[in-house]
Amino acid sequence: MKSKLLLTGLIAAVLSACGGGGDGGSTTGAATGGTGGNGGTVQTTKITGTAAIGAAIPNALVEVKCKAGSAKATTNINGFFTADIANLQTPCVLSAPAPDGTTLHSLVETGASGSILTANISPLTELVLAALAQGETTKFFQQFDANAQLRLSPAQLTAAIAAIRQVFDQRIDLTGIDPVKGQLLAAIGGVGGNAMDKMLDQLAALLTAANIKLADLSGAMAANAGAAAIQTVLKPASATCNGLRHGVYFLAGQGGSGYANFDSTGNTYAQLDGQADWLALPT
Repeated sequence: MKSKLLLTGLIAAVLSACGGGGDGGSTTGAATGGTGGNGGTVQTTKITGTAAIGAAIPNALVEVKCKAGSAKATTNINGFFTADIANLQTPCVLSAPAPDGTTLHSLVETGASGSILTANISPLTELVLAALAQGETTKFFQQFDANAQLRLSPAQLTAAIAAIRQVFDQRIDLTGIDPVKGQLLAAIGGVGGNAMDKMLDQLAALLTAANIKLADLSGAMAANAGAAAIQTVLKPASATCNGLRHGVYFLAGQGGSGYANFDSTGNTYAQLDGQADWLALPT
């Protein structure tokens, strides 16, 4: 029942609307190493990654906030960035603007260690952070207080990525893929990207066919709507009725009732028992 109620809310919301490599970008707000003013050694950590949407996001301002430390960096032509942060303490959250004017987010989980940490920024990492935040990602980034930081443990990150994989089951194969730390080589200048970049293309095509925006999907992940409910919303939508999606429906009327399969491509349906021909739905 919970999934049905969440699905109803998701459809209502939709109806209401009826890589890597090369030199890193510039970085500001961080020390480059050496000795602190009090005589202590300054440890500098690099956070690197690629910002992409299926194509590189060049010349974008990347903002990083950590439990201790912050920085800003600018992506290069490949979408690659490096941010240097003095005496960094994890966890961290990142943000970067997408070409459509929205903002994408990512993270570094609690306990991540090393002199170089990886955090890609993409629509997939936006979904991962939404699942972790259990709320609106921009607000989560802006506040990023102690309570927010508690949500970014390694175990929680693993669970969030697993939830994303389940949502895209049989649509986008994310088996063995880590959207946050995996290698992301973005397409640029007509040259295609790597496997993860192609998955971003698949995600964009999926959202277009379903006639929903990334923010809708991010909100569903944040609401913990469940894979089955979200998968229904991701089905291709009718061009004339956004809430009507490809799949099986129960139809009832004066002439009788029964189950029918709706084809959103042609706005047609057929009874599953095969006794009726394809019939055009009214537009």
